[in-house]
Amino acid sequence: MKADIREAVYRLTTQITDGKIDDARSGAQRLTREIDENLTRISVVAGKITGSSARGAQDFLQTATADVSVPAQPNRPQRTVVILIHGIRTAAWWQSRVASIFSDELGATVIPLKYGYFDLFRFLCPFGFCRRGPIERLRKQLQGIRDNFGQARLVVFAHSYGSYALARVLLENSRFTFDRVILCGSIVPEDFDWDRVQDQILTKDNDKRDAIINECGTRDVWPVFASSVSWGYGASGTYGFGVQNVRDRYHPSGHSAYFASDFVRQYWVPAVAGLPIDFSATDRDENTASPAWFALLRLPLRFVLFAAIPALLLIGGYQAVNASQNGWCWPGTTRAESSCVNIAELSSRKEIKERISSLLVDTNAVLDLKGGMLFGAMDRYQPTPQDWNNILSIVKNLQDRITTSLNEITTYNSYLSPNGDKYILLTKTGKIYIEAQYWHAFENVRQQLLGRSTIFTRMAAATSPPERAQVQQWGDDLKKLHFELQEAVKPIEQLL
Repeated sequence: MKADIREAVYRLTTQITDGKIDDARSGAQRLTREIDENLTRISVVAGKITGSSARGAQDFLQTATADVSVPAQPNRPQRTVVILIHGIRTAAWWQSRVASIFSDELGATVIPLKYGYFDLFRFLCPFGFCRRGPIERLRKQLQGIRDNFGQARLVVFAHSYGSYALARVLLENSRFTFDRVILCGSIVPEDFDWDRVQDQILTKDNDKRDAIINECGTRDVWPVFASSVSWGYGASGTYGFGVQNVRDRYHPSGHSAYFASDFVRQYWVPAVAGLPIDFSATDRDENTASPAWFALLRLPLRFVLFAAIPALLLIGGYQAVNASQNGWCWPGTTRAESSCVNIAELSSRKEIKERISSLLVDTNAVLDLKGGMLFGAMDRYQPTPQDWNNILSIVKNLQDRITTSLNEITTYNSYLSPNGDKYILLTKTGKIYIEAQYWHAFENVRQQLLGRSTIFTRMAAATSPPERAQVQQWGDDLKKLHFELQEAVKPIEQLL
């Protein structure tokens, strides 16, 4: 009966602490009735033993128990409930593995809590409304656990952002109590006021230093990064808190190495069982230290990061104004005639235009030579060695220029590949897109120059001065090609 009364009193105290006055009032009335009923029952039993009245039975009980110590009833084993809280950008698959170990080895009830996928943008956002959702959802779930497992030992594990959310819940809800809190990969600020919440951790023997355990990873860069790029976070999961009411325990690990089965069995199973907290091997190592480059992230990079936001807005505004005036082009591109091209591609277009200009110079030289010298020599031709040699010297000069132009066009075409209704031109600085009509223009010029080369080859093959009629025929064919070449060059001139 003594144990039942003690349990009922504890239940009443908890209800009063939680503000459940109505429940406490009903419980007190029920407890009073139970005490009266038990006293009456004992008196009746004693009366039967002594054969006296109820009053005499009470006197008998007092006499009989005056010098006899009644052994205390053994306490029933207290139920242990383990709560697991995850971090950001994760589905927290580790929770199931850790839960199975606690359940199999300790018989504990394990409750993995999830507050939904928490993305990097909301994590970095320094404003309270960005982070409030997971905190409030966690608070409601913890309240539900307290309601359903009020008499159990509550041990909570919180990883990464889960540690931050748990710390906020403890600060804002003083009625929330736990028997032990274990943080890992913590991003709780290093100056967090643990004195304000230490009485909410009700560890056995009131040993506060073993009540809150902070597992630190000396190679865990993410708490350092979080404290550097935003407000409200700290690198406690890497460097520890260094306060009297938190036990910092160090390991040579990264952000999520705590969930390995061997680690859980070595360090966390004893913690859940309520055993004293032991040092880690890293705690005993005199060479324990984080990489030196972590110190660079201790700088407040958040000021640089958030100063970049207005700069990006200004650039975006400039682009919007430019788009309204000249048509939109993405950053890194510029408008060339009616299309946007990469700045590197624009220089390539200029390079190509220079090559086109060179080609046109060669082509016009051919036209001039034919119009100014070749056609006149062919019109005056007489089948003599002197006249024929004069024509052949002009043809040789023309053939050299034509060969140069053909090589230029062949090189140009070798960089072209079809892409729908356009051609991709590969250059030294990148690639540009050429309208199909311009490629066809180059091809037409190439065909024209090849036609001249064929006629010149036949003329050079003559072993003696040909008849005048044959020379006139060659002249007529070249004049026809001459006018066709002039037309073929016009589309290319549009590129300039």
